[in-house]
Amino acid sequence: MKKYILIALAMLATSTIHAQEEQQESAASKGYKPEAGTFSTEVCYAPLSTSNSVALEGGQLKGIYALNDKFSLRLGLGFGINSEKSEDDGTKTTTTTRQLSLTPGVSYAMEGTSRLTPYIGGELLFAFEGDKTTIEGENAKVVTTNGNKPLNTFGINAFAGFNYYFAEHLYAGIEFGIGLKGTVNKDKEVETTINGKTTKVTSDVDESTIDFAPYIVPSLRLGWSF
Repeated sequence: MKKYILIALAMLATSTIHAQEEQQESAASKGYKPEAGTFSTEVCYAPLSTSNSVALEGGQLKGIYALNDKFSLRLGLGFGINSEKSEDDGTKTTTTTRQLSLTPGVSYAMEGTSRLTPYIGGELLFAFEGDKTTIEGENAKVVTTNGNKPLNTFGINAFAGFNYYFAEHLYAGIEFGIGLKGTVNKDKEVETTINGKTTKVTSDVDESTIDFAPYIVPSLRLGWSF
């Protein structure tokens, strides 16, 4: 009889310890993952992105809003301005390039662990790039807009990744995206000023075509939920 009592007490003790461990784990991880109505912001860095991935030196700022514990809306923003100047025999050349990208999308969180959340989703891509080159001499000035065949880019992406919450409301993650995108070249404009007289010419770009091609871009992410 004592043997059965000891076995029952051991089973009860094991069950109690297991329940306490689950409660401790739940309490320790409480507040890590975002709940409905939570807003997150993150920096996304894509080290293998191409020039068509308009962003912050290969990255993006991103905002994410949790509709519930499964679905979230997100919007990525990339931008950049680059200016180069040179001078040769009194002739000054200035080239400025501006870039902007928007990626609205939705994601779905799958079952993970108390701190790890895998997810999948899709997004749209809208990117714009333009350049302006100014050449100034003693009596002449030439301003060329969109002379380096800048692009309007659009597309659709599918992505998958995971977030790991290493502290309360703080997470790091990896994401892989695959998609299709097309580009359309902008018209070229040349404004020439000689001895105070200005002429302006706008020409259609023959290469204004749409050509979709698949691409894959991995990215690293660091985010904060609040």
